[in-house]
Amino acid sequence: MTSLNANMHLDYDAFSLDASMALPGSGVSALYGPSGSGKTTILKCLAGLIKARGSCNFKEIIWQNDQDKVFVPPHLRRIGFVFQDAQLFPHFSVYDNVCFSLKYRMVYRPMEKVGEIAELLGITHLLKRMPHNLSGGEKQRVALARALVSDPEILFLDEPLASLDSSAKKDILSYLETIKLTLNIPMLYVSHAPEEIFRLADFVVTVDKGRISRLGTLAVLGHEILKEHDISGTVISGKVMAIDRKYFLSKIDFHHHEIFVPGIHQLGRTLYMQILAKDVSLTKQIPEATSILNILPVVVISVTKNSEASVIVELSCASTVLYSAITQKSCDLLGLYSGMPLFAQIKTISLDYVPTYK
Repeated sequence: MTSLNANMHLDYDAFSLDASMALPGSGVSALYGPSGSGKTTILKCLAGLIKARGSCNFKEIIWQNDQDKVFVPPHLRRIGFVFQDAQLFPHFSVYDNVCFSLKYRMVYRPMEKVGEIAELLGITHLLKRMPHNLSGGEKQRVALARALVSDPEILFLDEPLASLDSSAKKDILSYLETIKLTLNIPMLYVSHAPEEIFRLADFVVTVDKGRISRLGTLAVLGHEILKEHDISGTVISGKVMAIDRKYFLSKIDFHHHEIFVPGIHQLGRTLYMQILAKDVSLTKQIPEATSILNILPVVVISVTKNSEASVIVELSCASTVLYSAITQKSCDLLGLYSGMPLFAQIKTISLDYVPTYK
């Protein structure tokens, strides 16, 4: 079931936008593409900050329909908008910045709402400060709080990590995950960084030169995104079926196979796991004693030369494609051929990081 439908057109001297999309009604949808591709322009058109030609509706509410001369102004669209720059009012305290959006919205028990959101984002102790006394990450958390206290029906985020250092990025990503899991607000997230997409997104819209080039779930498009960065790997998804608090692990159901990942995750939550070819080894038989927890039955699809010393093995696993990077010598010793049954071994610890791509 789609939630946000749009058909937007815009012409500038050196750029034109022609974007049609239908996005899910829950989770995080990402607008992904290189800088200058039109991601932010699309976001601002959807928010009504730029008036494009066309139509747009969210759930059952029509935001724009040129044919019927309907155009709902931005402040009536029930959107929480977070920009690259936090854009806080320098003469307002943190508390007053957070409360600013309430003047345009009828929010039930607004002061209680401010307290709840401040606690959720860890800014309660900052409420009396002025913006010039905040770090970049703290400013962005305040901007998030300001967007959330207005009780939006959808959250728009325009590269909110772009101006932050790596430590602050990790912090904000964690808070965004918390928002995703606890508030159940659909998000539209703009980024050109694949590590952010893999961490947060459920659905991906790739944008190139003002056009929508691809739409699909992260599990479907993940391999293509990795390939664009010359990385062999794939993205799989599965639901958390059990947790092991003793060893701080979660057990994922992947097409009736078990995969362990580090961390305690919410039961029933769908996780997307990036599996790089370099982290997958192959064996003909399940080892009797091994440190590897994740062992999956696979079938060889193809073997492709990768370098003088290595090959990439394409594998079928529960109707999903995995990749393994091994040496040519290992390939010869195993005697790999198309259709050969094997077992893929994936180190649990390799699933516990947010990668950085150059």
